[in-house]
Amino acid sequence: MKKEKISLDLKSNPSLTVYYFLTRGLLIILILSSVFFLTSSSISSLLFNPLNPFSLYNSILAATLWILFGVSISLFLSIFYSNSLRKSFRLKIIGNYLYYKGGVFFKKEILIPLDSLESVEASQNFLEKLLGFFSLRIYFSNKTFKFPGVERGLELASFILEFKD
Repeated sequence: MKKEKISLDLKSNPSLTVYYFLTRGLLIILILSSVFFLTSSSISSLLFNPLNPFSLYNSILAATLWILFGVSISLFLSIFYSNSLRKSFRLKIIGNYLYYKGGVFFKKEILIPLDSLESVEASQNFLEKLLGFFSLRIYFSNKTFKFPGVERGLELASFILEFKD
């Protein structure tokens, strides 16, 4: 079997972790912290009941510690998820094919012939502009892929379009 030459091998920019933390991670923190906040009264009444011999008798301290524990767990999970999501994206051009990989929970690996490539778009929203990277949208005849965290978006888009012919 002949080994194909890799013309392009892209990984996402490390500042994409900050982007995913601000756009997805804060939502994870809000949801998980809300769960810990809503369950704080039941935890404090269960574990810190004066009738319980193992109780600390201070339900306000218990509720506060439970909420702080929830916030710290959710902060850790959101940072871990944001970094894992950034590391999951990969874009390669191998011979006449484009290889795309992405996803944390629902992984996607696709190999598409470059003959079906229609166009490539480099765009920035406000937060991407502040962090200094672009997102590439690669349009094929039957699919569209978004590859975030690219430093030189327009140059890369024109480079990918050169492989169309």
